[in-house]
Amino acid sequence: MIVASNYIAGVGVDILSVNRVNSLFVKYKYKFLDKVLGSLERDCFNKRFDANYYRGIRYITTRISAKEALSKAIGIGMTFPMTWSSIEILNSSNGKPYYFFSPVLDKWIKERYGVIHISLSDEHDLVVSNVVIETKKI
Repeated sequence: MIVASNYIAGVGVDILSVNRVNSLFVKYKYKFLDKVLGSLERDCFNKRFDANYYRGIRYITTRISAKEALSKAIGIGMTFPMTWSSIEILNSSNGKPYYFFSPVLDKWIKERYGVIHISLSDEHDLVVSNVVIETKKI
């Protein structure tokens, strides 16, 4: 019996300073958010930001880092069909992060890749994102 297995199509890692993102937010305010967050992320940001300024900034930082890690794993950077707002990082009911893509990007990714795994971690001023992309099933 032959067992098909998936291989790794790409790995991406990103580390980002919360203070750096805070500086960008202070300078550009909501124009910055409009560029880097999708609409579902923006709703979540607003809730966190209203409750605690620093939680809101940390939220933006994790999302930017996760998008950068994905762009590195795929290897095309933030160029079409990947744009900041076409990628959203949401959380399941148990808190696990997952990617939610615009229809165009979702189709593009499904044509090329299998499952995408993401892990986010933060400590003090730093956020780290790790992404592993599987090949499509054989």
